[in-house]
Amino acid sequence: MAYPSECCGWLSGPAGGDSVTALRPCANGAASGAAYTLDGADLLAFAMSFDGPAPARVLYHSHPGGHAVLSEADRRLATNAWGDGPAYPVAHLVVALHADAVTDAALFLWSEAAGGFVSIARWTGAPD
Repeated sequence: MAYPSECCGWLSGPAGGDSVTALRPCANGAASGAAYTLDGADLLAFAMSFDGPAPARVLYHSHPGGHAVLSEADRRLATNAWGDGPAYPVAHLVVALHADAVTDAALFLWSEAAGGFVSIARWTGAPD
């Protein structure tokens, strides 16, 4: 199975809990395949989820042909306009895709102590 050139979306779960029970794939609103953004109805639904029964918990996107790192562009998008916290209260999952395989994935979360996003989990997939 060939993976798309990019994918993004979010995972959500019951408010007040720590489980994930749903996945919402989104269209990539970026003009370039080298980035991702949520826009339009996807962005509105994402923002509104925080006031609903199943808020977004993890925002995910892929790095086709790349590595599971939170790039500088990713960090800018994930950080609030003042640069002192996350733009949204979610973790960020980056999945590296190569040809027909997931090669690695990493989960990032905001750290007050580090003043930025740090990797809190990493998974190894198929070899490059």
